Amino acid sequence: MSLLDKASLVVTPNAYKASKLYSVVPSDGAGDMTVVRATTATRVNSLGLIESVAVNVPRIDYTNGSCPSLLVEPQRTNLLTYSNSFISGTGWSTAGSTVTITPNFGISPDGTQNSTRVQFSTSALNFFKTIISSNATASFYIKGIAGQTINFYIGSTDQLFTLNGEWQRVQKTAVSVSLISISTFNSATARDIQIYGAQLEAGSYATSYIPTVASSVTRNADLISKTGISSLIGQTDGTLFFDTKGFLNDFTNNKFITYNDSSTNNQIGFNYTATTGNIIGYFRVNSVTNTIISTINQNTNSKIILRYIGNVYTLFINGTLINNLTILSGFSSPLTTLKLSQGNDSNFFNGNINSIQVYKTALTDTECISLTTL
Repeated sequence: MSLLDKASLVVTPNAYKASKLYSVVPSDGAGDMTVVRATTATRVNSLGLIESVAVNVPRIDYTNGSCPSLLVEPQRTNLLTYSNSFISGTGWSTAGSTVTITPNFGISPDGTQNSTRVQFSTSALNFFKTIISSNATASFYIKGIAGQTINFYIGSTDQLFTLNGEWQRVQKTAVSVSLISISTFNSATARDIQIYGAQLEAGSYATSYIPTVASSVTRNADLISKTGISSLIGQTDGTLFFDTKGFLNDFTNNKFITYNDSSTNNQIGFNYTATTGNIIGYFRVNSVTNTIISTINQNTNSKIILRYIGNVYTLFINGTLINNLTILSGFSSPLTTLKLSQGNDSNFFNGNINSIQVYKTALTDTECISLTTL
């Protein structure tokens, strides 16, 4: 018998439809997750192309290769108008006639012929847009000759990026933004590049591409949960497993994955702390918070388990038992809900999910170590 045969609920980047992500276990629909996002959004599909998905459709994303993950992002706004139109009249400017802009030149990351060619005749030239913002991240998709470099300027600093001959996304964050530019300053060698999909958003990292035309566009957050599943959750003993390709941290709010009583009074899960960037095991019993703190920064692939046997809680991360903690009391109300947030719908998880598994029994140390080993 495999460990999956013991699971009461398994969710993976699998079958879906609008407002629903189907669970692998159980197969009768009792574990299907509810997906809410009141706007369209983009993902990278199995062909490696950026495409738009409809309102409330979960995003099965292939950005990281042939194995997909569930993309869960916060609300963001692309502040740049005409995100993929760089001709005169769209707010983008060039350093005179020595920079040549050719629209609809090549095949872009969305698979159509709508990339823009930018040719710099000499060094110390730039292609730019003036915009005022603060604490924001700018990003572009750029393609050019492998090994050459391009200078990306935002706010008051610039950075050289080495091109790889294929489409790649470059991003840079600044506290105060007044100008965004791509240039050949600072000994950058690229003189002939293609660009696509400019974005500026408040936050410390770039999220999925949000196309704009004459005005800024907001993509709503992905909200994923399942209520009414007390029969699938162990009420006294149990195990919660989470496999992620990385948390996304904006350094403002903690990120939670919990099952709970639809409040913050009683809940079990994981908390990615905004201030330290570390994972902690989190359990709140009768409105009293208890934690198991790790020093592991989880920005990459991570497998995490929080196990409970009565009043004894244990955290495992990436094949290692982090710590045990014993508390004095049990839950005052049943655990009924699985959420990618706290029980009161706050502090939402952001990142890429490979799998969530719920067990009504406490797995052994050996099983927990095996399941979380990378």
